[in-house]
Amino acid sequence: MRRYNVVQPYWLSFFSKDLYRDVAQNWRGFGFVYLLLLLALAWVPDVVTIHRGFAGFVEKEGEALVAQMPKITITKGEVSVDPPGPHYIKDPETGNVIMVIDTSADASELEKYPDAAVLLTRTQFITRQEKRGQTRIQELTGLNFSIDREGMRRFLGFFKNSMGFVAYPFALLFSYAYRILQALLYGAIGLAMAGIVKTKLEYAASVRLAVIAVTPVIVVSTLLDTLAKTPPYWWLLCFVIAMWYLFFGVKAAAEAPQEVSPTGITPPAS
Repeated sequence: MRRYNVVQPYWLSFFSKDLYRDVAQNWRGFGFVYLLLLLALAWVPDVVTIHRGFAGFVEKEGEALVAQMPKITITKGEVSVDPPGPHYIKDPETGNVIMVIDTSADASELEKYPDAAVLLTRTQFITRQEKRGQTRIQELTGLNFSIDREGMRRFLGFFKNSMGFVAYPFALLFSYAYRILQALLYGAIGLAMAGIVKTKLEYAASVRLAVIAVTPVIVVSTLLDTLAKTPPYWWLLCFVIAMWYLFFGVKAAAEAPQEVSPTGITPPAS
C-alpha cells in the first residue's frame, strides 16, 4: 500500500529517500497517473500567461492589423478584395510589411518584402517559413469564403476569451507524451544505475523512480517560468538534476527501509 499521496512528492521528491523507496515498491500502476496530475497542475500558470499575452495582443497589435485589412471574398477559388488592392499589412511596431494581398501578383512578390510571411494572390495562398527556407503555395481551387473586418474582430475576440481553454489540453497532451517517453528512457538509465550500486531493480520500478526524479525539475521550471527567470542552458541543468535524483532514488530503493516519523516524512540525511 502506498504511504504517500499524490501531492506529497511535490516537495518530498527533493529530499525523501523513503518516498523514492515507497514509489519503487508500492506505486505499481500509479506512476503515469501521478505524472498526468503533476503536469495538469504545472501547466496552469503557463496557460494563464499565454491567455493574458494573447488577450493583450488582440487588444493592441490585433486591432491595428485588422484595421489595415480589406474585405476578402473568395468565389470558386478566385479572390477579390474591397477596396481593390494591392494591400500591404504592416507590423504595428516596426512598420515592416508582414502580409501582402495583391490579386495581380505571383509568388515572386514575396521577394520584395523580406519580413512578409503571407501573400494572397488571385488564386493562391502563399506562406514563407524563413527559418526553414521554405515557401508553400496553396491553390484556392473550389474555395468559397468571405470575411470583413467585423468578422475578423469576432474571430480574434473568440480566441481572446478562450485561448487558455483551447491551449491547455493541447499543451497537456503533448507534454504528457514527451514526459512518458522521457520516463521510459530514464528508466533504462535507472537500470544501469542499479547495476552500479549492485542492486536488482525492475524496469517498471525504475520508470516510476524516473517520474519522481523529474518532479523537482518540473516544479522548479514552473516557478521559474512564472517569474520569467529561466537561466541559460536550463535544459542541460534539468537533465543533470534529474539524473542526480534518479541515482538518489535508485540508491534509496536499494537500502533497507528507515523508520518513518509520525508525520510520514523522513528528514533528509545529514
